[in-house]
Amino acid sequence: MPEAWLLLINEAINSLSKNLIRDRNTNACPYCDSRIVKNGTLCGRQRYQCKDCGRTFTCTVNTILYRSRTDVDIWKEVLADTLTFVSIDKTAERLGLSHDHVFHMHHKILAAMKHSEATNSTRKRVCNLFCIIIA
Repeated sequence: MPEAWLLLINEAINSLSKNLIRDRNTNACPYCDSRIVKNGTLCGRQRYQCKDCGRTFTCTVNTILYRSRTDVDIWKEVLADTLTFVSIDKTAERLGLSHDHVFHMHHKILAAMKHSEATNSTRKRVCNLFCIIIA
């Protein structure tokens, strides 16, 4: 694969992994955008509570990591393989995961890319790259 494509893919991976994982230092409720306070921990993850709507949540709500027990580094590996057209079977074998698990991660990433406004310019570049590789 040409070096320019690899640089573009690495840029996309870095951009998408930042945008698909919610900033842990945010001080706003993901539901009503109001002020939040810490509200204990659950399974080692910090919980937060909104001062206005009263809802509780963790830092992974509204991200690809929500309700996932898979490590962030594994998610980044699957993201990289998704963007470089590595097959689900090869990714699963390399990471020691089941085909079904990687399949669901792969589709969760694709759904997040489709609906993420924050990655719009990167998504256009990746789509252009896909068209170049396929052609």
